[in-house]
Amino acid sequence: MSHAVAAPEIVVDEKSHDFGILYSEEHQTVTHRFEFQNVGDATLTIQDIKTSCGCTRAEMAKREIPPGESATLVAELQFRDHRFKDSIRISLMTNDPAHPVFEVGLTGFLLRHWILEPPSIEEIVAVTGQTTERAVGVVSNQLLEEAPWEILSISSDHPQLAATLGGKPKVESKQGFRMTQYSLGVRIAGGESPSLGEQGTLYLRTSDPAYPVLRLPVRWLVEGDLTLSTRNVYVLRSRLFRPPPTAGDQDRNRRKVVVSSRSKTPFRITSVDLGPPFAVEWDRERVSDTAELILSITGEKAQHAEGTLSIHTDREREPVHQVRVRGEAQEIQAIFSAPTTQHHFGNILKGEAKFIERTFTVSNLGTRPLDLCVQEVHETDAKLSGANLPPGASAAIALRADLSRKEGAFDLWATIASNDPTKATETFRLTGLILPPWRLEPSTLSFRTVQPNEEEERMVSLRQVFPSWKKPLIPQPSQTDNGEVAIRPGKTMATYDSEGLGHAETEISVVLTPRSSVSGKYSVSIPIQVNEPGARGIPPLRVEWQILGDLRARPSPLVFFPKAGGAADQKPTRLKLYSKGSLPFAIKGVQAPENVSISEIERHPTSISYEVRLLSELKGEPTIRFQTDRPGEPEIEVGILVSEGREGSASASAR
Repeated sequence: MSHAVAAPEIVVDEKSHDFGILYSEEHQTVTHRFEFQNVGDATLTIQDIKTSCGCTRAEMAKREIPPGESATLVAELQFRDHRFKDSIRISLMTNDPAHPVFEVGLTGFLLRHWILEPPSIEEIVAVTGQTTERAVGVVSNQLLEEAPWEILSISSDHPQLAATLGGKPKVESKQGFRMTQYSLGVRIAGGESPSLGEQGTLYLRTSDPAYPVLRLPVRWLVEGDLTLSTRNVYVLRSRLFRPPPTAGDQDRNRRKVVVSSRSKTPFRITSVDLGPPFAVEWDRERVSDTAELILSITGEKAQHAEGTLSIHTDREREPVHQVRVRGEAQEIQAIFSAPTTQHHFGNILKGEAKFIERTFTVSNLGTRPLDLCVQEVHETDAKLSGANLPPGASAAIALRADLSRKEGAFDLWATIASNDPTKATETFRLTGLILPPWRLEPSTLSFRTVQPNEEEERMVSLRQVFPSWKKPLIPQPSQTDNGEVAIRPGKTMATYDSEGLGHAETEISVVLTPRSSVSGKYSVSIPIQVNEPGARGIPPLRVEWQILGDLRARPSPLVFFPKAGGAADQKPTRLKLYSKGSLPFAIKGVQAPENVSISEIERHPTSISYEVRLLSELKGEPTIRFQTDRPGEPEIEVGILVSEGREGSASASAR
């Protein structure tokens, strides 16, 4: 008889809450409360709470919910940006067997009143006497039920800065809101004089009562006749090995800035300002319509640095030009580099390859010599062609391994140590899979209980691996000398892979016809014969069976059910020995484990009943042996086990 087990059951007032459309400027954080209830008949435990997004926090003050009671989950969604949001999942880990992971969700759509793309204009280069233009996108979002907003006017606080709206705005109706897109043309007049830095603000007045004025900051500089090839330079002194530059090539660790005259009027660079660790090279005496400056980073210290290069010229109206300089000096050292550190040999047939070997290449990409040595090996030999590599040089690492005694997957390796501080060791591996030529599944075939002279049949699978240029061997019919076990092979099916191996499988019928009528356990090993005499490595098949005589045990095996109190709280189990043919018998002795108590409770000529109790924790697979007065059945063996299932279902299966 089975019994229902008490369990919690979680329910929620709503599985998903929709916030609808929200303005991000007005709702940086939104909160919702989910009400949970335990409608089961055991305490509900919330073991953990996880969210699918880091912008969401979820907390429960009450994690233990008795039957019939409720608890509240407070979910807080924080908007960290102004992009549209979709759904967020909140997962509760519970002890509800039907819902170990219970999910609720938050959904919503986030709008921003106004969006400027880009929100500011930086580092614009204008030219004296010319106008420079930039395009800016302006987007407004509003709910459909709200009156449309408009850009009413545009003004500027700088005489050289202005903007106008271009054309008719594009209006799109979305689900629940309206998107209006404007094109703003920003104009910067170069004026009459060069300048190292100008800034101003554009003011866009709107009909939106919440945001009547939008601000667009603008920064620019003005060039005159002299122009620079770049206003930003990144200089690197690399730790990597670089061959000397050939004619016409520039060293990659040096950067060039070119100053040129639009009117082709000669000028001269009088001086430069740029502090350590940067250095600048230029021709101090050169007078031309172009000038080149070479920037590099110096010193032995590894560091990141920033600075401003000020270039002074002999031009009265353009005396100074500035370039932002950033740089990195990496530590000078040896650098260990290997294109590959592992070779996988795939499937190898056992006996076909006694040794395997592979050569790996190691290079020094650093600026100092690389020292190498074999630090550790695992079932392989490793040899280095060079232990000290100059910058730019390479060496070979040869690995060789013996596979004659291996089977299955293998992972053979050698570890190489070096003086590269970022890679003090590197491990080179030889991996693969050695397949046995024969495999029998199962290797032991067990018939549980059989009757004398009654035929029983089971199936086994014989698998073989062979070189693809050969044919598979064919198993032959055979039987034991007394005819108790017979082997009847089926058809052999073969396939071939891309690695030069064939795979064949034969389903074999094993027929057992026991001759002995004496109860007990029997076994025999029978060789598998194939169509090639003398074939090696074919495993024999072991066949086991048990014959039941007149004496029986019920139940068999004995089953105990775990209790909270441990072995001392176990219920006793009733065991009955009986004669199937109703013939009298007697028990002469009992052998039971020390932690098992057995006592006789009822006796009849053809049956005997016992009460069996487990005294302590069960270990291994113990048995109880009963010695009888039957010459042909001198012993009855009964196994013992502890069920992991429910008592009701286990009892039913035991019966």
